[in-house]
Amino acid sequence: MNSIDIYHQEKEDVIPTGIEKLDDLLEGGLRYKRIYEICGSSSSGKSQLCHWISLHATINALRVYYIDCSRNFSTSRIQMILESKQCSDIIIGKVMSNIIVHQISTINDLFTIFHNLSKMTNTGENELNKKLVIVDSLSVLCTTVANNELNPILSNFASVSRFFINYFNAIIINVNTIKIVHKGDLFCDKDKHLRADMKPSLGNYWLSIPNIRLLIIAIENTQREISIWNSYQLANGKKCLVDIRDDGIT
Repeated sequence: MNSIDIYHQEKEDVIPTGIEKLDDLLEGGLRYKRIYEICGSSSSGKSQLCHWISLHATINALRVYYIDCSRNFSTSRIQMILESKQCSDIIIGKVMSNIIVHQISTINDLFTIFHNLSKMTNTGENELNKKLVIVDSLSVLCTTVANNELNPILSNFASVSRFFINYFNAIIINVNTIKIVHKGDLFCDKDKHLRADMKPSLGNYWLSIPNIRLLIIAIENTQREISIWNSYQLANGKKCLVDIRDDGIT
């Protein structure tokens, strides 16, 4: 494979999010064989961002598996976005049929879904080579796990995730909450206006697992700041401003 082949392969390995500013931040979009994490406080727009990414992934011929742990997935939100773009009923139906939603409530359910997805065989439509799995949200599932069991479970899930993205040429997006810490004390979301330190939930072990961690922060009204919180491939601290509304993200 020469340099031109590698260049074209790298272009093919990027899936745009459909948000120009975010795609610029990610140097083109989401890349296969990567684990992403979207972190933010309650009502920061994490699930809305996942809805938007799901929609655009289907446009790029991906089969999306949306693992809904908080009952946040809304078909009416997807339909509202598509109707605002004046999409036909055929397009709306195609998008809906390519987003497979699994509603779960335990960490064991999560492992079962990945096990079942890994057993699937190629149907000839080639969609198994292009998968996007969204876990919304991993931190919710882990609230039911005992503290002494959390790291072994996260270690197991990290191994499963890495196998999955590499074997199926897939993308995984995990949603996570944040802890807001000020002078050594844990503050709740209502105190986030203080210049407090933030860290992802799920503990220190999980910090290094995602390839790219994004942080989304509410600025005012519908405006959100999205930044590269941690990445080995991208410039940490780089950020963009987006507008998140019910009918889409710009």
